[in-house]
Amino acid sequence: RLSFQEKMLYGQLVCLIGLVGFYLHFLNNTPPGHHWFHAVLLGVLLLFALFHLLMRRGSGNVVQDERDRAQTGTA
Repeated sequence: RLSFQEKMLYGQLVCLIGLVGFYLHFLNNTPPGHHWFHAVLLGVLLLFALFHLLMRRGSGNVVQDERDRAQTGTA
């Protein structure tokens, strides 16, 4: 069973992969000279995703659910 937070993170991951796939397909099929805006947009999207990932992993203030508490032995 997944918690709501895990479902949201997986949903964000699926949407991010879909969006990156769309832009990569779009960039491969457009004529030369039209790539710069979409390449910048894709780069900014990836930077925000990386920043979000680093902030989530580096955060010590993480709420534990019942499975985490069961693994560490604290109730």
